[in-house]
Amino acid sequence: MEEVKGLEVDSLGRLWAVDVGSNNSPAKLWIFNLSNGDSVALVHQFSSLVVSYTYNRRDLRKPVLDETANDSLAYIPDVNTNKIVVFSEKRNESWSVQVKERIYFSALALSPKNKRDFVYLGDHVQTYKNLYKIPISNLKKGGKVEVSPSFVGSRNGSSWKMLMDSRGTLYFDVRTDQDEQGRIATWNTNTPFNEEITFQFQFSLTRYSIAFDTCGNLWLLLWDGRKYQLLKAAVGAKSYLYNDSDAFTACGKRISDSTVGSGNAAIDCSGLRHLNVVLSCWNLFAFFSIGLQIFWFRALTRKKYAILKTKKEQEETYMPADDPANFQRTSFTPGEPIYEEVKPCTSSNSTCLESQC
Repeated sequence: MEEVKGLEVDSLGRLWAVDVGSNNSPAKLWIFNLSNGDSVALVHQFSSLVVSYTYNRRDLRKPVLDETANDSLAYIPDVNTNKIVVFSEKRNESWSVQVKERIYFSALALSPKNKRDFVYLGDHVQTYKNLYKIPISNLKKGGKVEVSPSFVGSRNGSSWKMLMDSRGTLYFDVRTDQDEQGRIATWNTNTPFNEEITFQFQFSLTRYSIAFDTCGNLWLLLWDGRKYQLLKAAVGAKSYLYNDSDAFTACGKRISDSTVGSGNAAIDCSGLRHLNVVLSCWNLFAFFSIGLQIFWFRALTRKKYAILKTKKEQEETYMPADDPANFQRTSFTPGEPIYEEVKPCTSSNSTCLESQC
């Protein structure tokens, strides 16, 4: 690949990449299968009748995809030639459609899936601020075709990029010579043209990218002059490739209508919150368990010391009566008789015997 200027992912998870090429390489369209190891599913080289082989005479940008029951079509703007390049995957064929009026467009937007009627295009030159549309049926004819776009409305500035959501709301940047602020406006294509500023930044949108996910979020990748910023806003809609009613289980809770159009970043963290609650409860249980073990250990230690102290006191106060060491020695004079001599009593003197005995 030489120079990629346009990327789009279809509903099957395939990446479509527009390669402008180089001086030695013609322009190509690549299709990668992201669900199969990023393998290359198809490479289509545009012929010189569709896209010029002279490098500085071609400038292909981001495609919009028209998925039907039988085919997948890509509509690619060619800035330098004022053409729309059409590619049919089923036929592996491409052709170009010439736009009659001189419109300096660099981006296309396709009607949502439930009402796919038009391709929208607008001038990116600041002196031209008009928005136009072309019926899709005029682009599918093939061959050398010229189409005349229909006027839709006049914006407050030019636009380099546009994007349609699943509800028919068109997002586009608004640029003027005097204003250095970056602005992204919206218009509900189901109603007459009415531009509304939805997002506003304190720097110009010289380099930015805009895309939807399948969970109702709008993603913005912005360059503020110093660094890139990645922002997400809950808008409650998907890409134009899907119906608004299409549900995706991996997205978690459905975004409520109260968040639609708020422009505030909203991340579904229900799973993380549940994990946080479980971990908090586990930490609390572990804290009380460790505290209880420390209290029980100290209680056992105190009881052990109390038993040892009581046993020691009992040993100090208790002296057995038969222990010879506990008897006091009686002092006596050597030669002094220890026992009292008793005379034998006769049978007639029984009282004497009893008293002496």
